[in-house]
Amino acid sequence: MMAYTCKIELLGTKPSVWRTFQFHPDITFHQLHETIQEVMGWYNCHLYEFDVNGTSIGLLDPDDVWSSVDKDANKTKVSQLVSRKGAVSAYTYDFGDGWEHRIKLLDNKAEGTETGAPLCLDGAMNCPPEDVGGVYGYEHLLEVLAGPDDDEKEEMLDWLGEEFDPAYFSVADVNEKLQVEGKKLLPKGLSAGGKKPVKLTKSKLNNYLKGLEADELTELIKLCYDSSEEVKKLLAERILGGAAGR
Repeated sequence: MMAYTCKIELLGTKPSVWRTFQFHPDITFHQLHETIQEVMGWYNCHLYEFDVNGTSIGLLDPDDVWSSVDKDANKTKVSQLVSRKGAVSAYTYDFGDGWEHRIKLLDNKAEGTETGAPLCLDGAMNCPPEDVGGVYGYEHLLEVLAGPDDDEKEEMLDWLGEEFDPAYFSVADVNEKLQVEGKKLLPKGLSAGGKKPVKLTKSKLNNYLKGLEADELTELIKLCYDSSEEVKKLLAERILGGAAGR
């Protein structure tokens, strides 16, 4: 199934925190946001905004008269605004810490997963901890962790609550998280099996029935009759008329 292949880079970090990943072009920008959260390693607990050629895409708040958002991320597909190979977009996560990301479309006709689900291909470095204070706060954290044991380092470790390896990154771990999200990251109408569900209309049914031989039509009616009590009642009423209710 066709997919977009993108590279996302967290600006201002040294060494650079980056990932390459694939996703279906018809997902919404909100689904792309959720995909990025899993791919990068964020915890999805802050607001976000995309910028595509000067158009801002985010969560619309009708009560926020000062909002700069142009398009609703829940209603705008990525393919509607991003389609040219090499196109560059911006993604900001957490307006407090101000994490700026650069997204580049590497391939707009890549061979994606069979189901259309997103997939992480490569990357480097761990994602900074949430609420660390942006790029400068993260730089300070790394300096403290790399330095000698002291009170500040102990405080930092207590604040982290767990071990933190800035160089750690695992494609397998990311893809496991993406797999858990499943249908949530697929375009609307696309099933986990990768195909849009078939909708049977009256005209399609009529054309199909017209093409059946008498014996084939008889077998079809028999199969329908045995499918459920509701169908039995419906067929009986159609065939027997009023006598079916007696």
